[in-house]
Amino acid sequence: MRRGTTPAITIQTDTDLTGYPTVVLTIRDKGTGSLDLNKTDLSITSEEITVTLTQAQTLAFTAGDLRFQLRAVDSGGNAIASNYMYARLDDVLKDGAIT
Repeated sequence: MRRGTTPAITIQTDTDLTGYPTVVLTIRDKGTGSLDLNKTDLSITSEEITVTLTQAQTLAFTAGDLRFQLRAVDSGGNAIASNYMYARLDDVLKDGAIT
């Protein structure tokens, strides 16, 4: 993945999250960059979650290692959280969004 691009992220799940009213994917870099994506931002099936980030979202991160974590709450108030997932974010030569 590179800063300033629009990568599609797919996460395989072992729990069907389609019926969960609250699902949040948090992405953090090693610095202060953080992004929370809610259920309305995500495409959720019984086996995976997908999301496509925008140029602005990837530009907000510092190049380096990213951590991802899924959290969800079911209709009974029971909360779950995934293990951390990791990805590498590389830089681009010219900063900024392109059209």
